[in-house]
Amino acid sequence: MTEFELGDRVYTAISTKTGTYAKYCVASVLDGTVHALPDTISFAEGACYGLPYFVAHRILAKLSRLPPRATLLVKGASGAVGNALAQVGSALNLRVYGTAGSFNGQKAAKECGCLQVFNHVENSNEELVKLVKSRVGGVDLLVESRPENLQSDLAMMKPGGRVILLGPHEEKVQLYLRPFLAKEVYLSGVNLANAKVNDLFEVSINELKKEIT
Repeated sequence: MTEFELGDRVYTAISTKTGTYAKYCVASVLDGTVHALPDTISFAEGACYGLPYFVAHRILAKLSRLPPRATLLVKGASGAVGNALAQVGSALNLRVYGTAGSFNGQKAAKECGCLQVFNHVENSNEELVKLVKSRVGGVDLLVESRPENLQSDLAMMKPGGRVILLGPHEEKVQLYLRPFLAKEVYLSGVNLANAKVNDLFEVSINELKKEIT
């Protein structure tokens, strides 16, 4: 090992048996998941950074590659991955919108960069789709966490848009595919197990700062 010395401040995201919130954990420096932790970031913040931002970076920088000013809608923007998507998406000059289930969740999502946050508890998914279409217009990229919403989500997607489903999900969902084909909408998942080591090194805090500034 040449990257680190004993006593260096580091953080990791995956490939641990204990999780990143443990007081002590064991992780490999060979798989791209251990990075230097800047002095301006606490260990508590570093423990929270890894997985959500690895996922957000993979969605926005590897799977989607949206042009500036494209529209991103994040379902569940008040969660860890949702917060990361809103922050990274805003830094990449995307028009970011979100949904949340409470006033505090909506506030947190706005603080992370969402231009507008819709309540997905007070509104059914069909009602949300109508709100988004009327106030936002079409969506270029939708990050969805509920597969049962996919059919109704299609109505707010722009032709050629992309829907990425966060998982994992065990339930079976029936989809009528013809509307997806007609709009040429792409549907995919996200799985960090498919990421290459070099991809993971790009998500270090310092490298991500370079990419989005």
